[in-house]
Amino acid sequence: MKKLQSFFNRSELLKVGSANSASLILKLISAFITSKLTAIVFGSTGISLLGNWRNATELIQKISTGSIHNGVIKYAADSQNSSEETSAFQSTLFYVSCIICLLIMLVCFVFASNINNLIFIQQDHSDLIRILAFVLPLYVLNIHLQSILKAYQKFNKVVQINIFGHVFNLLFFVICIYLYGLKGALLSVAIVPCLLGVYSFYVVYKSNLVFHKFQFSKIKKLYVLGFRDYALMTIISTLIFPLTYLSIRNLLSEELSLKSSGYWEAMFRISTLYITFAISLINLIILPKLANSKTASDFRQIVFQFYKQFMPFFIGGLILVFFLKNYIVKIVLTNEFLPTTQLFLWQEVGDLFRVLALVLVAQFHAKKMIWHYIITDILLAFGLYFSTYILINRFGLKSAVIGHAITYAVYFLIILAIFKNALIANKST
Repeated sequence: MKKLQSFFNRSELLKVGSANSASLILKLISAFITSKLTAIVFGSTGISLLGNWRNATELIQKISTGSIHNGVIKYAADSQNSSEETSAFQSTLFYVSCIICLLIMLVCFVFASNINNLIFIQQDHSDLIRILAFVLPLYVLNIHLQSILKAYQKFNKVVQINIFGHVFNLLFFVICIYLYGLKGALLSVAIVPCLLGVYSFYVVYKSNLVFHKFQFSKIKKLYVLGFRDYALMTIISTLIFPLTYLSIRNLLSEELSLKSSGYWEAMFRISTLYITFAISLINLIILPKLANSKTASDFRQIVFQFYKQFMPFFIGGLILVFFLKNYIVKIVLTNEFLPTTQLFLWQEVGDLFRVLALVLVAQFHAKKMIWHYIITDILLAFGLYFSTYILINRFGLKSAVIGHAITYAVYFLIILAIFKNALIANKST
């Protein structure tokens, strides 16, 4: 027991990971309570309306940041040892962010009614869209400050911000519903992520991080082009995977039944719940460490440390989820979804290979390997769909999860081949 405690205390990955797990558990609790409250107070119509609004606000907020958060992590890490480079990076980030954010704000203000008609159809909430536009700069501030904290490996500060955000989100949501009903719920969804920017600024201010005077003359073309490339990487993934999953859903509906599609969607949602722990840890710790790494030896050490310290816990979690699958389906869903239990084995096999690959794929972002990332993502998306298409006549509903497992196994081998030299290089490299 003492050896295990000593190992835990020495491992930054596990210490931060446990704090991050607490943050994610709070997030799940907050999401569960808000969803339950919405269902009780507003019914299915309210859930649908809030779902549409949440998707729309997330899209607008993501576009307002330029989707360059991974680039911010890389360049903040690269420039932190040079005052001149830090000044150039911060000035470029400030002006690029201002231009993008102001453009999105202008579009939201001018076309609020048109955007409203796309989201709400028969209801007028264009005032909410204008409020969202007004607070967008705070959202951009929040995302970029958290990215800089990650780059400087201030992981506990990021977790602190997220924990505050989950608690604040729940309290603000309840208060807004009590005071303003459905309008309040919609308002909460729009402005809570933005108001979090104020708290992020406070945390960064207390962390004594150095911020230079933003000067237009300091803008560097290298960073502008770099941000463009990172935006391209993110946009490709943002578009291709929702379309892939939509196509799989439609394929299952057409070839089997709408219920079958629902069972697969339920499995996908359950998978998302547990795999979020791994992905958030990679984004929080591994990506900034890789951005700071200089040699193949550093890369190898970071990857194998993750495999050694985190993967045994993840595999143990997968085994536990498999044996508790009946209870999980009943608690998270209803008895109607019990046929979903037949999908767990292959889904979890695919998820194992997915996490093994993603820790390597983080290097694509850390070192701006644009075309490696785009090409492998496209191959992955096509593999997920066509494996299901080929297998569906033989395996029925299981085709989607068997295809998921096969595709991610092949994907992992491809990623492994790309980094083969770095992973097996001599320690002198």
